Amino acid sequence: MAAYSVRIAWDKTSLLESFQSKLDEFEPKLSDSVISLLESYQIEAQEVVPKFSGETANAIEIEVTGTNGSVIPTGEASAFIILGVEPHKIKAIHKAALFWPGAEHPVKEVNNPGTPPNDFMQTAYDNVDPDPILEQFHEWLAE
Repeated sequence: MAAYSVRIAWDKTSLLESFQSKLDEFEPKLSDSVISLLESYQIEAQEVVPKFSGETANAIEIEVTGTNGSVIPTGEASAFIILGVEPHKIKAIHKAALFWPGAEHPVKEVNNPGTPPNDFMQTAYDNVDPDPILEQFHEWLAE
């Protein structure tokens, strides 16, 4: 019986160059995807945060290090909004009385009814669909 053999020879240079090109672009492309995703979360958080003065919405920041990042609420009121506030008294300490626009008259103290927790950051996270951004990265990877 005759023996047959098949030998295939090919130049791997172009394939290796292609792999190296993808490898060189991998981290910057991944970083771009991470930034896009974080920006989506930031925009959504700015939309869903309770707006009293706009300060809290404007103080939602992005921090990125390489391919890692966070969306962080840095406004003074953020923790109080997210965690809520128990009912409590507010007393005049540095002045003789408290007064604010709309108050009938100055008072020595006022009962704050508190506020329920509002984890607007979690709401933003839940509202954002990361799939389009991730699919875009996967498509680039598969090219």
